[in-house]
Amino acid sequence: MVALAGCGSVGGGAVAPDAPLADECGAVPPGARRVTFQGSDGADLGAAAVGRPAAVRSVVLVHGGSQTLCDWLDIAVTLAERADAEVLLPDRRGAGSSSQAQTDAADLPDDVLRAAAWFAPRGRSGVTYAGSSAGAPVALAAAARAQDVCSIALVSPASVPDVPAGTLERLDVALWTVVEAGTPRFRDTARALARLAPAAAALGGQTEITGTTDHSSGLVENHPAALDVLVAATRACG
Repeated sequence: MVALAGCGSVGGGAVAPDAPLADECGAVPPGARRVTFQGSDGADLGAAAVGRPAAVRSVVLVHGGSQTLCDWLDIAVTLAERADAEVLLPDRRGAGSSSQAQTDAADLPDDVLRAAAWFAPRGRSGVTYAGSSAGAPVALAAAARAQDVCSIALVSPASVPDVPAGTLERLDVALWTVVEAGTPRFRDTARALARLAPAAAALGGQTEITGTTDHSSGLVENHPAALDVLVAATRACG
């Protein structure tokens, strides 16, 4: 199995976790379906799934700080098709269909692990943990604790996750990153992650898209090489 300044949302007004996706996002790709799950504190949280339930691989994809799952639905559909994957897009707390506020720094990585557990009945071999912009350190922190992680994919990582010393150095699954070279903050963060997790970075790869400041979902939508990184990271599983 395979588990995003410029993260503006294309939709995603606050709705109940079980509200129809169209109520949150407006236009919804065919086959996209609402998923709900609970945080470790019992909070009801919303998500969306795309791709075939019988797909070979699983991805949990964490959006950026000012986005909702709506910003990634179309990208997730393409990723699912190209990598034969089922993709789960949880709304982060305080966004879209997950309106309950974060109360602890551990809430967000915990929520990602809870979301990834939704794949367990599928019986696949592992999950790709993916995240973009402010969602990248959340996905990485979750992946570092996950028992089911088989690869990690980060787009425009906004920061290094706050994890115990040595955690990233011990990562032994492929870490793939793609970043806009035109914004030093994000480029330098991606390079720092490669230094902090050398074994994982060597198993995956880092791509810097030159000549652009396109960020997060915009980077993936406007530059095919960025989408190729997500596909490669997903295909590395299963």
